[in-house]
Amino acid sequence: MLGNSLVTVDPSSEVAVSLKKLVFLTPGVVTRGTRIWTGALSSGEAIVIKYSWSNTNRALEGDLYKLASQKRVIGVATILNCTTYENVLTHIHAGGSPAADSNFTQPQAYKIHMQRQNRVLSRLVISPTGRPLRDETLSPLQVAEGLLAGLIGHASLFFQGGILHRDISPNNIIVIDDSLPQLTLVSSPVPTTSDPFAWIWPRDTPLRGFLIDLDYAIEASAPSSGALDRIGTYPFIAIQVLRGRERHRYRHDLESFFYVLLWVCCYPVVAGSANIISRFDSTWPASNPLIEWHDGNELSVTNHKVACVIASSRIFGLLLERFRPGFERFKRVAREIRMTLWGLPGLNRCGLSEEGKPSEGVDGQDQEGSEGQGDEYEEEEESKRDWLLAEEVRLGVSNKDAFQEVKKSMQWLVATLKD
Repeated sequence: MLGNSLVTVDPSSEVAVSLKKLVFLTPGVVTRGTRIWTGALSSGEAIVIKYSWSNTNRALEGDLYKLASQKRVIGVATILNCTTYENVLTHIHAGGSPAADSNFTQPQAYKIHMQRQNRVLSRLVISPTGRPLRDETLSPLQVAEGLLAGLIGHASLFFQGGILHRDISPNNIIVIDDSLPQLTLVSSPVPTTSDPFAWIWPRDTPLRGFLIDLDYAIEASAPSSGALDRIGTYPFIAIQVLRGRERHRYRHDLESFFYVLLWVCCYPVVAGSANIISRFDSTWPASNPLIEWHDGNELSVTNHKVACVIASSRIFGLLLERFRPGFERFKRVAREIRMTLWGLPGLNRCGLSEEGKPSEGVDGQDQEGSEGQGDEYEEEEESKRDWLLAEEVRLGVSNKDAFQEVKKSMQWLVATLKD
């Protein structure tokens, strides 16, 4: 036991939390300094404790967890406690640092930098606990159940909680660990009226995993700063976000979910297995099929995804042959999600459609039907549209409908693997 601290788990009491094992430390030199520990309450239930330096210009992760709880979001970790300790801009450090020297005048450039990059140290205590989707000991069924739970949690967070996650990765989808005692929380009473979000997932049907890490999440209704942030974990960032061409939306997280599925099906690579395609080693190398997505620059990664995943079903099919043993049934789901994301109307092929707006006519006036042309003209123009609306995943398919398509595929996969 490494140490104890008191946290408020419910308004009526404080309980001791013990740190047990450091399970994650952010690599790199300039980072948020994230450290994640497994731990336990004094009563024995397993929990997770996360320390990180959060940017004060973003919504604090703990506040977003609380908002999700208030909105009765499912499939997302539950926050037990959130505490903030230090503010870099205002905290007086010991040891003679500039902030501690009353005679030191901060340069204007430093003040401007700190207004943009000020950090606060926060500690989150969350439950339940489990293993990340990248854990190579997970069975195909556990991976499928984790993916389904992550999909449901993300949808509930967005449609019900009004929060967009923006960092879907194998580290941020957790499969519940039944070998550990989990904390049982008393939820708020179920509304007497019908649940308007029951279409996402029936509340009385347990999920076998959950979504974590709201560090990069935002409230979907928050006004845009205009900046096209390239937010996410590099191999899983959506094409148009990585290119810096579109504001992060629901469809981009769904695209990241697709890349996560491909990743966990390919890794770890099983040496000597049947997934060897020597002729196409340069596209999907046998020893590391998705290395380009990890090591390439932004241009090469996005071009690779467009050419090898979207544009060519044949080359994409060769990637499916890299799936490790036991993951053969994931191939059908991968093909279906590919069509959900990029399928072209009336065609059995895929293409990348960009978000846009109606072209402008003379003097900046929108080219809309003139008087007397009415709905017929508008329908004709709509049929010619080749750009995405903000709330579409592919042409003519809304966020909600695309989610339902992927959910159906994932439910089939879980049911098949259970048979």
